[in-house]
Amino acid sequence: MMSAFGIEHGVELAKRDTGDRVRRHALHARAKAALHPPPVRLAPVDSSAIAALGYQRPTRRLSIEMRSRPGAPYTYKATPKQATQLRDSPSLGSHYSHEIRGKVPRKTRVTLADRARLFAAPPGKDSS
Repeated sequence: MMSAFGIEHGVELAKRDTGDRVRRHALHARAKAALHPPPVRLAPVDSSAIAALGYQRPTRRLSIEMRSRPGAPYTYKATPKQATQLRDSPSLGSHYSHEIRGKVPRKTRVTLADRARLFAAPPGKDSS
């Protein structure tokens, strides 16, 4: 026969085990995102030159899909300010050609610093 202390102790251990499992799952999700960075989510925009654009803050990736080249977005290393300026500009195509293309470096891979920011960022908080 188990004493009241034994039952209470067992319940406490079960709660602690569940909390540990939740923390391990969250840590695993963050490590997975850092090792295999998710693609930048593109949102359609109202522009004659640009079909969609998206920005991933932790990796500082700005992806722009041109109407002339569907399915093959250009990816740039941009600051949050540059991404916001593009998104808020009255003419996306004009802003892109004058401020982004040829001036902002293209980004072909995710750096170690980007992966560290992804690991530190809470899951699901990847867009500005």
